[in-house]
Amino acid sequence: MKNWKSHKNTKFKLGEGTNVLAGAMGSGKTAVLEAISYALYGTLPSIKNRTIRLDDLIRNRPQEEDSAEVEVGFYSPDGKEYTARRVIKRDEGTVLSELRTGNGELIEKPASTRVTEHISSILKLDYDLFERMIYAEQNRLDYFLTLRPGERSKRMDEILGIDKLELARGNTTTLINRLNDRIENREETLKDLKEDEEIDQLPGLEEDLNELKSHLKELRKRKKELKPKLEETEKKLKKFEKLEGEINEITKKIGEKNASIRTLDQHSKQIEEKLGEDVEVGVEELKQRKSRLEKSYEKLKEDVNKLESQLSSYVSQISEQRTKKQILSERIEEISKEVDSKENFKKELKKIDLSRVTKSLERLQKLLRKNKDKITSLGIQIKNFRQTLEELREAGPNCPVCERPLSKEKREQLIKEKEEQIENLQADRHETEKKLDKVQEDISQAEELQEQGKKLKKEVEDLPKLKSKCSDIKKKFQKISSKLEDTKKARDERREDLEQLKKETEKMRTQYESVKNKIELRSEFDEVEERKKEEMEEKHHLQRRLQKYGKEYDKRVAKNLKRKREKLISEERGILTELSDKKELIQEKEKRIKSIQKKRINLKRQKVKVENLRGATNSLKIIRRAFSESQTSLRRHIVEAVNTIMDDLWGDIYPYNDYPRVRLAVKKGGGVSDYVLQLSDRFGNWSSVEGIASGGERTCACLTLRIAFANVLAPAMSWLVLDEPTHNLDSEGIEKLSLVLRERIPKVMNQLILITHEKRLESAVSGYLYRFSRDKSSDGPTNVEQLSVS
Repeated sequence: MKNWKSHKNTKFKLGEGTNVLAGAMGSGKTAVLEAISYALYGTLPSIKNRTIRLDDLIRNRPQEEDSAEVEVGFYSPDGKEYTARRVIKRDEGTVLSELRTGNGELIEKPASTRVTEHISSILKLDYDLFERMIYAEQNRLDYFLTLRPGERSKRMDEILGIDKLELARGNTTTLINRLNDRIENREETLKDLKEDEEIDQLPGLEEDLNELKSHLKELRKRKKELKPKLEETEKKLKKFEKLEGEINEITKKIGEKNASIRTLDQHSKQIEEKLGEDVEVGVEELKQRKSRLEKSYEKLKEDVNKLESQLSSYVSQISEQRTKKQILSERIEEISKEVDSKENFKKELKKIDLSRVTKSLERLQKLLRKNKDKITSLGIQIKNFRQTLEELREAGPNCPVCERPLSKEKREQLIKEKEEQIENLQADRHETEKKLDKVQEDISQAEELQEQGKKLKKEVEDLPKLKSKCSDIKKKFQKISSKLEDTKKARDERREDLEQLKKETEKMRTQYESVKNKIELRSEFDEVEERKKEEMEEKHHLQRRLQKYGKEYDKRVAKNLKRKREKLISEERGILTELSDKKELIQEKEKRIKSIQKKRINLKRQKVKVENLRGATNSLKIIRRAFSESQTSLRRHIVEAVNTIMDDLWGDIYPYNDYPRVRLAVKKGGGVSDYVLQLSDRFGNWSSVEGIASGGERTCACLTLRIAFANVLAPAMSWLVLDEPTHNLDSEGIEKLSLVLRERIPKVMNQLILITHEKRLESAVSGYLYRFSRDKSSDGPTNVEQLSVS
């Protein structure tokens, strides 16, 4: 598991028998089962129930990771080894799914659904059955016993898969009711069709239709006879119409040519007016004049550019000099402020009188040493007097110093004297300590003043040098100010010269543009005259064609042909109108006949459909009864198979004589069937587990039931997962469960994975034992430690 929930990079092996994953709550144990489920089937209960998202499986503490990866190796029921691997990417979901053989050969990739289907086929176990039979979520070992009696039957049928038959039976009932509603609707439709009088009118309508079709045939014959006459008239008329069109088109074009010639004449006069006195000057002469003006204009432009370049240089110099002047001004202001500040420091230094402070400090330090020596001396005296006092108090009849006889009264007198001496010495030491504190306070103040004086002295050391520097910068400031004024004067002179030269250049440009425009006007004038000549020639050609067509066209003949065509067209329209009316009548009759024929066909069909629906309803009733009987039979067979396996298992899981047998019974009450888990005493009396069993007995019974379910519904697998199965178990029940899981479960199951925070269940291991831990205060990853392997 890489970046899977609290696991950073965890890898471990599970063996046959009972494998125990132990650790405190939140240490990452359940994440192992979720990883196994996701690797095999691409989902897990909390994902399917939408209580979490796929991104929640990716490690996000102490920092958010981009992806998570799980890889699980497993054996199929026939002993072949496989490896399933899946990768989740944040905000993208599952990005890789693959299945490989034990030697690394790729079997399926990358579609998640196809990998899941392949694994389900290998294990002969789909996800729903895996979740119900193999994967027992936290505290759900005795889930069967916690259900209310009314709910238990429903949930057990879901576990056994029988609920699908009940759903099918209910759907069949719904379908029968829908078919009955449909039969009722069909019968009403059938009744309406039988009462429809229009069906009897069909023969008369068919006779009317035949007459209309005969008349339509005659009209088509007349239309056909009329067509050649109309085509001949149209042909002759088109010839005259074509001539008439040609004449009108030529007349129109001659008018257009006249208008074009008038427009060109006006244009020529406008150009002559614009050319003025140069109207007779040729294009070549105008081009030579343009060349001379162009050279003069280019020379003036070069002079303008030179002056503009010089002016730009002066502007740049002025900007640069202003910048330097500003920098020097700011520097003068900055140094002046610093000089003023140091002058103030100099005044403060003078007030402090550093030599006087140094002498005062030396005097105070001597006084400090004197007081410290006195305190030390007084301390030694007090200690000696106290020692003597203790010796006097403990002395016998002789003096501890001189060994002379010592009376009680004398000893008490000496003790009193010593105590007074100690008291006087302590008073003297206390007074000296007060003086010492005062001296230390004075020394501290003097040291602060001395330190302040030293700092001020250091601050004013460079004052003369700073004043000299300020004077030098002021001289530079005056020099650059003078240079700036000279540059401004030179700039203004170049600016005046440039303005004068620009005026001359603009005047020359105007003359140049005028000549250039006249060259274009002269070329345009020549083009207009040429076009006018062409238009006159085309006009004379059109007039000759108009004269020719006028001789061929006869208006009287054309008028007679138009009258004849109109008469033929009118006759044709009459026939077409009558044809259209007859066709509409025929379509209406045919439509009505077709509608009646459909009604007759529908009448027959409705009779057949009603009979078929009744037959289907009877068949569905038989199927519904079969579903109900199958449900009862299947429930009985599954319960018998579960009880057979429980009989074989019970002696291994519960090796005591007080309850020799266990069974799953179907109990009827109040017209409803329900499941009940029962234990038998030595005398063959059966009782419900909820009523008589202890916590440990309940757990054994539920464990036996779960293993039996797994064997009946998933016979190819011998595998079970228990997540925190000690819910509601007392200390004795936990010990019994541990014994069962260690010594008896391996006899009936190849592999069991047990997750627990209960340390007493660690003794249940017969395979591998791992301890899980995690530092939650620092959001650390899960650590997995292998403790034992049997």
